[in-house]
Amino acid sequence: VGTAVVDTCIAFGLVFGVLSNLCFVGSALYALGVWSSAEAFGLPWTESGITDTGVMAGYVFASCALLYAYGGATWSLDARLRPLLGRVAWLGSPSPEEIAALLR
Repeated sequence: VGTAVVDTCIAFGLVFGVLSNLCFVGSALYALGVWSSAEAFGLPWTESGITDTGVMAGYVFASCALLYAYGGATWSLDARLRPLLGRVAWLGSPSPEEIAALLR
């Protein structure tokens, strides 16, 4: 039941863009935890022809890429929530204006 709740929260955050930065980091850590424990890093590597490392490794890289690319900055609920969050606004993605200021 716990895994289903965590997966649902991550999916809700990714689809609707709610607290995007927290969702990206949380999903990367969750996928890394599943990949390292349940999938055992894609082991055993001793058999010939094994090339599958597991899907969770891809989820880790995808979550980190979305965080790095400021995913959720424009078309997300973060745009509406950002003024209401106050001191914890960093949990959501930055606004396009903040991104432009960072890139100058």
